[in-house]
Amino acid sequence: MLAAGIPAHDRLGVEIQAAFWAAAGIWILMLAASDVLGRRDTGSWLLGFWIWGTFLFAAAINWTVNGRTVLPLVPAAAILVFRRLDDKVAGERIRFRGVAVALCAGAALALLVAQSDFQAAVAVRKCAQWACAQAGAKKLWFQGHWGFQFYMQSGGAFPVDFKKSVFQPGDEIAIPSNNTNLLPLDPAKSRGLAFLAVPGSRWLSTMNAAAGAGFYASTWGPLPFVFGPAPPETVSLYALTQ
Repeated sequence: MLAAGIPAHDRLGVEIQAAFWAAAGIWILMLAASDVLGRRDTGSWLLGFWIWGTFLFAAAINWTVNGRTVLPLVPAAAILVFRRLDDKVAGERIRFRGVAVALCAGAALALLVAQSDFQAAVAVRKCAQWACAQAGAKKLWFQGHWGFQFYMQSGGAFPVDFKKSVFQPGDEIAIPSNNTNLLPLDPAKSRGLAFLAVPGSRWLSTMNAAAGAGFYASTWGPLPFVFGPAPPETVSLYALTQ
C-alpha cells in the first residue's frame, strides 16, 4: 500500500527503504521517551517535547509530511544521541571508530541528498529554458508550478489559468511531466511539436512521483528521498489547432 503508485518493478526497493527509515524514526522517538524516564530533568523534558511535538505537528497537523517540517527535530535528536553516547563512554562500552564511521556516513548522505536535489532543479531549469527557446508562437503558455513556473515566466511565457485563460489557434503550451496541476490537452485541438528529457541524479531522487520520492510533500511519494536513478525531467511542447 505504501508504494501503490510506483511502478511494480520498483516497489520492493521503496518498501525496504521505507521500513528502514521508519525503524530509525521510531528509535529516535523511543530514545526521547527513554531519556525523559531515565533523567527526569528539565533538559530531558525539553528535548522530549521538542522531538515529540515536531513529530506530531509533521504527522498530524501540517497539511502534508515533508522534509522541512521534520528537520526542526534534528538538533534535538543529535543532542539525545550524544547524551546517550556520553552515558556509554562513562561505562566504557563504546568504540569511537564506529561513531566516526556513522558520522561520516551521515554527512555523505546529507551531501548526496543536497546534490541530487540540486541536479533536479538544474534539469527543470534546462527544460524551461529549452521550451522558451523552441517556441515559435506569438504566445507561449505553460502548465505546472514550482521552479518550472519561475523559469518559464522569466522567459516570457504565461501560466495557464484553467478557468480564465483564453487561447488562440497557433498558441503553444509547454507541459512538464514531473509537476503539479497538470491537465492533458484534447488531441483533436492540439498537436505535439517537440519533446525534451533531461537526466537527473544517477543515485537518488528527492521529488519524483514515479520514484516514490516526496521530500517537499508526502502526497508526491512515501519517502523524502529514494535510492536509485532518478527518472528524467521532461517537457512537451504543443501547438493549439483550435
